Amino acid sequence: MPTKLVLQQRGADGLNTAAELPALENGKIDISQLPVVGESGAAIIARGSNANGEWVRWEDGTQVCYGVYNHNFNTTDVEQEITITFPA
Repeated sequence: MPTKLVLQQRGADGLNTAAELPALENGKIDISQLPVVGESGAAIIARGSNANGEWVRWEDGTQVCYGVYNHNFNTTDVEQEITITFPA
C-alpha cells in the first residue's frame, strides 16, 4: 500500500512535484490538502459543485459549467426570456 501520493505538474523543464500528500491508513488521501488550481505549482484540474450545477476548471483558466435547467414553456408565446445562473 502506498505511503504517499505525489502530484506532478508538467512544466517547460519537465515534471515538477506540485504536492506530496501522506496516505491515510486505508490507502486513500485527504483531498482537502490538494493545491488550488491557479496557485503557483497547483493542481492541473479542479472540480466542484453547488446548488446551480457542477464545474471543472483547468490550470489555464478554462472552465466548463454544466447542470440541468427545467423550464415550462408557454406555447402561446414563442419568444421567452430565461435566466440561467452558472455554478461557479
